[in-house]
Amino acid sequence: MRLSSLLVACAIGLLVVELGLRWLGLPGGGDRLSAQRLEQRLAESAAADLEQAQQQAGGAFSLYGLVEPSPSRDVVYELKPHLHGGFRGEPLRTNRWGHRQDDEPEIDKPSGVWRLVGLGDSHMFGWGVAQGESYLDRVRLTLAEEVAARADLAAVEVINCAAPGYNTHMEVALFEAECRAFSPDLVLLHWIGNDSDFPHFLRPVVEATQGEVEATAAGAAEIATARRGPLSRLRTYRVIAELLAGREHQPESVGDAADEMDPEQIPDLLPHSQRTASKEVRQAARRQYRDSVGISGVLRALDRLRELVEPTGTPVVVLMLGTGNDDRQAVAEHAARLGFEVVDASGHFARSLERELGGAATRQQWQASYQIPEDGHPSAKAHERYAEVVLEVVRRRLAAATPAQAPGAATGAR
Repeated sequence: MRLSSLLVACAIGLLVVELGLRWLGLPGGGDRLSAQRLEQRLAESAAADLEQAQQQAGGAFSLYGLVEPSPSRDVVYELKPHLHGGFRGEPLRTNRWGHRQDDEPEIDKPSGVWRLVGLGDSHMFGWGVAQGESYLDRVRLTLAEEVAARADLAAVEVINCAAPGYNTHMEVALFEAECRAFSPDLVLLHWIGNDSDFPHFLRPVVEATQGEVEATAAGAAEIATARRGPLSRLRTYRVIAELLAGREHQPESVGDAADEMDPEQIPDLLPHSQRTASKEVRQAARRQYRDSVGISGVLRALDRLRELVEPTGTPVVVLMLGTGNDDRQAVAEHAARLGFEVVDASGHFARSLERELGGAATRQQWQASYQIPEDGHPSAKAHERYAEVVLEVVRRRLAAATPAQAPGAATGAR
């Protein structure tokens, strides 16, 4: 009698837990992210003051308040223009174009001006370093002094089109939509290992019918059940299984953990770790971008970049930190085949640290010198090293350079 009562009590307890997990949507709960709520979040994000937004987000790794949806579906999102405040404890400002820099270059390039346009993600953006400390800011300031002595150049302008969480497809899409209108004399694309991942934010498929969503969910559930057995239908089972496997239950995540965002305070964009939307909704959003991810997506983006610069003959430099693994090697080889210059900064980083330490550096010493402890982004010292590498490339090209003429029609920049 006691045993049966105990079993009934356990069953009731498990039922309560299961219902609670289903109501919360953990994991794989129903879609609680309505189109109306997305529109409301978009309005809140667009109106948010940067300082207030960071306080509301409450996390050092939040992008809330920095970004807004892009007019281009391929670009997905962009930095807001005219930001002025603090981010991760450091000053941050953007100009009228939404670029993290203080100067305001005109779209129509003045005579005698030589321009570099940078395409990248949070590394080039300068995540975790102060305004003026990113490597492109350092390049800009150094070249301004050096070019002052040249009679054939009026100025050198460096335009930082990078934004946190971008992949290569987005970087090239932004160049096509906006940044090529600045008539660059050199394009610098900074490639890192997670640039083959999904965009940090996705556009939700809000136009899908309820039947399509249900069909997608049913198909995904059928496949999952076939792979894991009937118990996998229970959310309680999945949470307990993950805990027993020694893993804390966390939302699905892709890419750099330091680029995460508070899921309760997003604009009209869906983070790949969104916990208030079902797995099926995230998968539906991801399917929109499946051709832009993976190494094949990177190579296609590089092909498109080659098509975009070919009419003007604008050279492209691909900056990397090591080419040791298969993905990096594939990107480097493909870029070289396209006629791009590939620059591996790892040797300069290593030699500089060896001189500083008086010998070969360990992995721990490398990380302590070149990475921000909390998230692994490049430290201020790493930005110094990147600037030295880029300056060497730019000086070599400037030695025989004549600023390119602006194209007849400069369109796309907002």
